[in-house]
Amino acid sequence: MRAPTFPLDREKTYSTHRGITLFFNSNWSLRYNWSGKRVVESLGTQDDKLAWAELLAATDALVKGKTPQEIVGARHHSTSTVAEAAKEFVTSYTTISLGSQRKQCGVLQQWVIGANYSAATGTWTPRPDSQIARPFGALETHVVETRDVRALLKRVRSAVNQYGRTNSRSFAKIVLDAVRLLFNWLISEGKLKDKHGHVLVNPAARCGKFTFDAQQDSQRDAADDEDVKVFEPDQQQALLDWFYLHCRRLHAMVLTGFAAGLRYGEVIALEIPDYDPVRHTLRVTKHWTPEGLMKGTKSNRIARGVIRTRTVPTNLDPRLEPALDAHIAWLRETRPLGWDGTRLFPAKPHQRAAVGAYILPSNLYRVLWAPACQVLGIKGLTFHNLRHSFATACLHAGATPQEVAGWLGDTLEVTLRHYAHTIKGLQQDRAGLLAGGRVNDNVQNRPALHVVRENGT
Repeated sequence: MRAPTFPLDREKTYSTHRGITLFFNSNWSLRYNWSGKRVVESLGTQDDKLAWAELLAATDALVKGKTPQEIVGARHHSTSTVAEAAKEFVTSYTTISLGSQRKQCGVLQQWVIGANYSAATGTWTPRPDSQIARPFGALETHVVETRDVRALLKRVRSAVNQYGRTNSRSFAKIVLDAVRLLFNWLISEGKLKDKHGHVLVNPAARCGKFTFDAQQDSQRDAADDEDVKVFEPDQQQALLDWFYLHCRRLHAMVLTGFAAGLRYGEVIALEIPDYDPVRHTLRVTKHWTPEGLMKGTKSNRIARGVIRTRTVPTNLDPRLEPALDAHIAWLRETRPLGWDGTRLFPAKPHQRAAVGAYILPSNLYRVLWAPACQVLGIKGLTFHNLRHSFATACLHAGATPQEVAGWLGDTLEVTLRHYAHTIKGLQQDRAGLLAGGRVNDNVQNRPALHVVRENGT
């Protein structure tokens, strides 16, 4: 058959054999209508001549007796849009351990799917802002490129959030991590291949630089000037004394925040085997979230594919290890109501059947934290400020930012950004920093060099 005039009209459909047509839908696609069966295959290309060649090849294969299913199966799996893949991911991949599952599902529902999922009924309900998910979610999974992810992140940064401000770079990173995790899952499930059956690379693998917006990020945010709030030494001791007097079973828990820098979800997820008194360490291998217990630390980058853990020394503060030893001995001797035998800080249930329950933050703040802070005159400080107090105290004591970042489980970049004011306050006058060193002594005691000029002088 004679080839049509190029470029092809993308509003028309083309056919060289009854039962197979070529049409354009964001990319060129083939539709097979053969023996009452219909199969649609995206070619993943916008090149007209290449699409026409694929139509000729598919037509020849049909003439030779192959079925549409055999042709598509020999080339690559049946494709789907990014939104359809994200729906399958949200409903089937329920073991997200590298971040909050609720946050990742919410991001995918808003920016990729355009609908909300109800786990109770198993149905999807369209969102009122579903149009923001269509440009990216309508793409075929195997044709998504880095430029598509970049366009998505650009739209994220330019969108206005519920507070009337444009989204920050940190939120763009959350969206990027969700998209990256989605494509990592597609790769692991064997659903991201080209037409030849080759596994494709993750299009969001190296797109972190695209979360930066020069116009927005070059302007200093007023929030960056705010110092991290910490407990003063007298406030620390007063709070510890209050818990020791009124709720001794959680005294070691508060001290763990001050002396080890663990987050609330990491502290209540600790078990007795996580504490090693011989090696003087606490192993952080999981954390509690409203969605349940998650593996790894809360500060994991969700799309790295590795569940991260960390080890925190327990001998930084001499008060921590004796408090933990006494607390564990009390648990084993008294076996309090609700203790499952391994939990380091179990909740106190109202019913005997509630064994192994976790201490909810709402209950802690309502029953203990708020009354304690009111009595002690402490305002605007939460359990998370124990972590900030730990990091600030370590930096003031001479620990390097790299060490503090490792103990906190954060990156060095995050540590420097949060505690920049503390590090800046520790800086001293560096004039003459290298004076008096061994190198300078050698230079001073070195004999003077005689310059020999051309005339021999």
